[in-house]
Amino acid sequence: YQLIAELAKKGKGIIIISSEMPELLGITDRILVMSNGLVSGIVDTKTTTQNEILRLASLHL
Repeated sequence: YQLIAELAKKGKGIIIISSEMPELLGITDRILVMSNGLVSGIVDTKTTTQNEILRLASLHL
């Protein structure tokens, strides 16, 4: 995670794919949520909740 933080501080864009909610909320600024291959939302990790992410993840089921 240190390398990710260093690259982000340098303004680099980083794509992380994970189903681990605490991990995503801890190391990202934004989360793009997909459901059934469709983008269902983009959320700011400082203002979103796990429930909101789960709601978006189930939109296109």
